[in-house]
Amino acid sequence: MSRWPEVALGEVLRLDLNKVDVDPTVTYPMVGVYSFGRGLFDREPVDGTSTSYRVFYRLDADHIVMSQLFGWEGALAVSSDQFAGKYVSPQFPTFRTDPQRLDPHYLGWFMRRPAFWEELGRRTKGMGDRRRTLNPEALFVSKMPLPPIEEQRRVVRRIEQLAALVDEATRLRESSTATLHALLGARLNALSFHLQITRRLGDVLVEKPRNGWSARCDGVLGGVPVLTLGAVTGFTFDPSAVKLTSLPTQRAAHYWLSPRDLLMTRSNTPELVGHAAIYQGSPHPCIYSDLMMRLRLDESKAHTRFVWYWLQTPLVREHVRRNAKGTSPTMVKIGQQTVMDIPFPDCLSVAAQTRIAGNLDRTAAELDRAVRTHNMTATSLGALLPSALFLQLGGDSKGSVLRAM
Repeated sequence: MSRWPEVALGEVLRLDLNKVDVDPTVTYPMVGVYSFGRGLFDREPVDGTSTSYRVFYRLDADHIVMSQLFGWEGALAVSSDQFAGKYVSPQFPTFRTDPQRLDPHYLGWFMRRPAFWEELGRRTKGMGDRRRTLNPEALFVSKMPLPPIEEQRRVVRRIEQLAALVDEATRLRESSTATLHALLGARLNALSFHLQITRRLGDVLVEKPRNGWSARCDGVLGGVPVLTLGAVTGFTFDPSAVKLTSLPTQRAAHYWLSPRDLLMTRSNTPELVGHAAIYQGSPHPCIYSDLMMRLRLDESKAHTRFVWYWLQTPLVREHVRRNAKGTSPTMVKIGQQTVMDIPFPDCLSVAAQTRIAGNLDRTAAELDRAVRTHNMTATSLGALLPSALFLQLGGDSKGSVLRAM
């Protein structure tokens, strides 16, 4: 618990609205506030003729900015030289600190604490998360430990040093993940570069690709799960990407899935069409939609995971891109024949395919671990900085609060 006196923000913070009348002949550079303490960002410019607002608020470098709609989930931030002279709508009231008592950057770090957002959330008005609003008065009655101004500035300098280390750690994690992505991509590219390509994918299928069922998904509880495009987008199977249908089904119909079935999108954007994933057996029983095709392999000729990797190679992706058709540039389709004609390597035994798939699995597992570690690290490091402020406030009035660091 801090030994510094707690002060209501209304004692050291005042509303400071630099109102500018909206001119229909002017285009205004606008600013928004990210939730969860992630700071300000540049929004799309707004033409004076396209807004119903009569005024905007002009930002200064040290303004405190609060979103009335999302301040309760951490949409508060300190402005900077980058945003000075730009504008926010009247939904973003701006404040200025008492320069003799409160450093704006010290307040900025304090406002990044989730406990502070929770406190604000208890003072919002309105029903439902998307209708809750936060008035300036709710901010003014909030309290914070307030050391002398010089101590605040020392705290800010130390936390900013820590922030630089966090940024470097994040950069290294991202670099490591990017390296593994590149390695997997290079190995996939090598597949199509070094192997002899004389066959078609149709040569290793037991039947022609089958489109799914066009079921009306009404979401009735207890209905049959129908996989959506999201189940295979990104070449990763997502069993949660389902809708429910209560339409009657036929047990002998082709649209029921079996474990190890390959599913491929046949209609999507040019970047996502032809993505594929392996059905893992859950949910069960399960139907796939008519926006996908099911591919069943002759397992005496092809290893399922090898084929799945093969479909991700640049050679196959280019084949899909070249043969996709559509009247819209944002939505294209591939047909049964395009899938049957996908180039496939010759003279590669199932045992050899299994070894290649195993090697690629190990690289993919390393990549998956790196991504999960990076995400967990980023979350932990993001929480570390505002927590560091709280720890530092535990010092006594005779010693520096920086001892904790």
